[in-house]
Amino acid sequence: MKYVLHYVEKMDRGGMESYIMNVYRNIDRSKYQFHFIVHTNKKSDFDEEILSLGGKILRVPTTLRSNPIKYIRFWKRFWVKNQKKYDVFHFHTNSLANIYAIKAAQKIGYNKIIIHSHSTGANKGKIQKIHDLIHLSNQKYVLRNKFKLVAVSENASDWLFGKEAIIAGKVRIVSVGIDYSLFYFNSQVREKIRKQYDLDKSIVIGHVGNFFAVKNHEFIIETFYELAKFNDNISLLLIGDGDTIQESKELVNKLKLKDNVTFTGNIENVSDFYNAMDIFIFPSKYEGLGMSMVEAQINGLPVFYSDTVPFESVISNNTLCLNLNSGSNNWAKEIQKYFTKERSREIEVNNKFNIANSSEKLTLIYEEVSDGKNK
Repeated sequence: MKYVLHYVEKMDRGGMESYIMNVYRNIDRSKYQFHFIVHTNKKSDFDEEILSLGGKILRVPTTLRSNPIKYIRFWKRFWVKNQKKYDVFHFHTNSLANIYAIKAAQKIGYNKIIIHSHSTGANKGKIQKIHDLIHLSNQKYVLRNKFKLVAVSENASDWLFGKEAIIAGKVRIVSVGIDYSLFYFNSQVREKIRKQYDLDKSIVIGHVGNFFAVKNHEFIIETFYELAKFNDNISLLLIGDGDTIQESKELVNKLKLKDNVTFTGNIENVSDFYNAMDIFIFPSKYEGLGMSMVEAQINGLPVFYSDTVPFESVISNNTLCLNLNSGSNNWAKEIQKYFTKERSREIEVNNKFNIANSSEKLTLIYEEVSDGKNK
């Protein structure tokens, strides 16, 4: 049995976390077992499933910002105690500003490390300039050392490791893994959810994503507002939870859209809710890939997405890329055109994100890293 330690913030329902869980469910657990080290004391969405699969959840007692001395000391002690326990340290991140866990491991000679890029940016608000300087400094450190570098897309690789890294063959691209069968269109599930949320007579605009600034919920609501000016029978279905959900609810109230917008919060059966939608909108400010956009296409939904989302996310001919700076009014006009078209969920999709392919690629990487082959 080989043990892989995953470094994450928390295991709530998000694109990165869902990807890790898809791999965990499909990997040969008689050969590999996953442990997760998280940066929260609160229970997360996937905690129970992790434990049921035989995994463990370890908790970092503080954050770098709240207590840097305690945080750095924790990682020094952690690796002294656990270096022989873990065959692979799988570091998932959207930034290299904080890599103390990696540096602490290296100081005692532990080098079985994968650094995995899942995004094309990191929004740090007021400290963005400081963050970016540290990120670039640590980027040089990472490239000097023999870590296994992995990214979900070329854009995600460019952001975390620099544009030259992939050209030099230092980065392995491993697409996200999805169980396609969970997302195929189901008319019975559609009818059930639309009835449950009183959507059965509406054209439903939908979005799946945690409420963070990068997901651009304000733009989604403003686009829906433009559509609602000329359509009585439309609804907006927003799946997820997070930091900006209250702001989004306040905007909905301000625009007098409360009767037309449904916030579900975090739900376990996310895959079912794509069935209830008629159109999927995805105006992210940046994305490593865009997992929910891929899932929506598997379900047969038409997808309107921003030009800041990697083209690798497109797996069907049922999508339209729109300039994010063109404004919500222009987005509404393009979506409105689709209302008059005949809608069908029977579309062909590319199979490149199938979970079997992703699990196989990661298994090979785990073998290489655990055997000390980090080149």
